[in-house]
Amino acid sequence: MARELSLLDRVRHPELEDRRSVDSDPGRLTRSVLRNLERLLNSRHGSACIRTDYGIPSLEDAMTGGSDGLRSLCSEIQASVAAFEPRLQNVRVKVAPKNENDPTFLRFEILADLVTAGRKTRVRFETRVDESGRLAVKD
Repeated sequence: MARELSLLDRVRHPELEDRRSVDSDPGRLTRSVLRNLERLLNSRHGSACIRTDYGIPSLEDAMTGGSDGLRSLCSEIQASVAAFEPRLQNVRVKVAPKNENDPTFLRFEILADLVTAGRKTRVRFETRVDESGRLAVKD
């Protein structure tokens, strides 16, 4: 069954429980997935007691590891999204091309199929590491 709200959103806002539906609003579902991706990608392995593999490894390791470190981080992000965001299937992650207006920041593209009510819609999210080391996600 499709869920418009992530588990964390449903726990935080139990009054919205009746709003779940099989024919979900694609925009609302995409925003929920985006919020969940931000939580996931800004968590580091070992930070969740119940699942030590929740999140991604340290960004510093990837950024100092050159192109091998970036490939490894792409693989880690892909595995983490596939494991912890069940509304996305066929997840692919790649380093996004550098932006000439913003050459110092690391960016990734997440491509996946968003599954809603038996339908698949191809979605693209862009992540950007900001000055504080957080990953911002946008669609």
